Amino acid sequence: MLEAYIVVSLLSGVRTEEARALWWDHVVAWVDDQWEPVSEAGFDHERVAVFVWRADRAGGDTKTPKSRRTLALPRRCVEALREQRVRQAKERLVAGPSWKDHGLVFASTVEHRWMITMCVASSG
Repeated sequence: MLEAYIVVSLLSGVRTEEARALWWDHVVAWVDDQWEPVSEAGFDHERVAVFVWRADRAGGDTKTPKSRRTLALPRRCVEALREQRVRQAKERLVAGPSWKDHGLVFASTVEHRWMITMCVASSG
């Protein structure tokens, strides 16, 4: 999970607090002259982007309508997100009925702050 989080945060222009709040419905592919969620359209499209509409900070969501944006994703980010989707599907199968799907791309079994701590610790 951390690999995809780091790749998307470093290569796409998505800030870490925006990545933590990213929903699968906001990872989109350009299909038939409109954006469609990859959960419906799949990842095999020339143009894939993210709608950056939410941000997770201690005080809550910090996005205003004016600060929302759509960011095109480099191919490496698309591949990392595809792998994340597969990994999450496997975790869902293992968890069975105890799985709580909130639609988050970077969901975890513990509070969001865990990811920040792990990133800082792994960076040395």
